[in-house]
Amino acid sequence: MPETQRRQIDDLLHGSELLQGIFDTIQDGILIADREKRIIYVNLSAERLLGTSRHNLMGTKAQEIPLTMHYSGGEEVPRESRPFEVAFSENPVGKPQQVILKRPDGSTLPVLFNIQRKGEELTVAILTDSSNLMRRQIQTEEYYQMLAHDFRTPLSVILGHTELLQGGKFAPEGIDLSLSAIREAGEQLEKMAEEMSDRLMLESGHFALNKEKTRLDLPIREVVSLLSSRDTRHHFDLQVPELAPIEVDIYRMKRVLLNLITNATKYSPEGSTIRVNAWENSKGIMFTVSDEGRGIEAEDLHYVFDPFYITRVGKEKGGVGLGLYIARLIMEAHDGRIYVSSTKEGTSFALFLPKTSH
Repeated sequence: MPETQRRQIDDLLHGSELLQGIFDTIQDGILIADREKRIIYVNLSAERLLGTSRHNLMGTKAQEIPLTMHYSGGEEVPRESRPFEVAFSENPVGKPQQVILKRPDGSTLPVLFNIQRKGEELTVAILTDSSNLMRRQIQTEEYYQMLAHDFRTPLSVILGHTELLQGGKFAPEGIDLSLSAIREAGEQLEKMAEEMSDRLMLESGHFALNKEKTRLDLPIREVVSLLSSRDTRHHFDLQVPELAPIEVDIYRMKRVLLNLITNATKYSPEGSTIRVNAWENSKGIMFTVSDEGRGIEAEDLHYVFDPFYITRVGKEKGGVGLGLYIARLIMEAHDGRIYVSSTKEGTSFALFLPKTSH
């Protein structure tokens, strides 16, 4: 590269503190290579993603950055297929390429390389941490696998008991047991279908709330009464005063409450107490659902409201990882919020609904 052009690039990248500051706040990594394919600029995110310092990268030929790359299946990326080799080839593909980087400290990270040639003088590489995307892809695959499994279980119950009833060899009490099992399996299928339908509508933006003015203590009491009548393993402590009427979608709010209280019973030991509290102030209404279970691991707390995310304990209990995600979307559709806190002594979900919403 002619010295004048190199000096212009240096002035642009290093002489402007504003530009340098902007580049260093970008979450994506930025690498710039000159005509000779040598790295002439590295931002902070690129250092973090590649796991090596600017000092080690500056002046290095882009194809010779000392990193091992693998495909998601585990096989190593051949040298000729690595992102910079493809970008500098005679027939560059020009589309982003995702690889798993093995960094100098031995850690691995999925990174999406998007490399563009800017004429003959500059090549700009944008590096994006694709951990969340890959995690979402894995969770989606696991979700469909679990969904198939979870559908088969109640269907097997329904088909099995139907065959027994058709055999006609049941005592009256046996008939009642089979009908009860069929009903519970049907309710389980209905819940799964509702969760899938809600998820699709909420994510597509076609979800419409059917709001009506109501005292929120009424549906809270109704849900607790329903669940406590079916559950003899737990105690229910309801501390809910009469609340001022607000506009909510009653059916959807019941769904949120049913999910939270059902989860509390599922993950709490027999004989423990499920507490449901509510109160209000000038801004809105807050209600909480607390249990005395073993709690949620700290590393899981950040993700419990994500779609398809299932904690280790959740996988033991069964589930498809949509209940809390849908609860979050329903609360947000009401301009409300949902929070979670947890210790080894139990978990508490807190929900806030404003008295006025957009």
